[in-house]
Amino acid sequence: MVEPLNRYVAVPDNSYLYVLQSRYGNTFQWLNAEEKLALLKAVVFQIEAMRIQSQGEDAVIEGEKFCESIANQIRILVPQSSLLGLAEALIAQLKEEIP
Repeated sequence: MVEPLNRYVAVPDNSYLYVLQSRYGNTFQWLNAEEKLALLKAVVFQIEAMRIQSQGEDAVIEGEKFCESIANQIRILVPQSSLLGLAEALIAQLKEEIP
C-alpha cells in the first residue's frame, strides 16, 4: 500500500512539498513511473550536492568510485524485480546516517 507524502515528511501549508502534493497527488499518483524516477533522481542529486557542501567533494568522489566498481555487476546480476527493494534498503540506511 502506498502511503501519502506526509507519512514520510512534514508537508507544511504553502511549502513547495505542499505544492508538489497538490499538483501530483499526495501519493504522487498523477505521475507516471518515468516521472517518478526522474523526480527521485533529482532528489538524489540534491542530496549529493548537499553532501559535497558538508563533507567535501573528495568524500563524494570516493563514494562514486566505490559505486563504479559494483554498478555494472548490479546491472548484470540483480534482477529488475529486486532493484526497487535494493533502493528502499539503501534509503532506509541513509535515513539513519544523514540527518
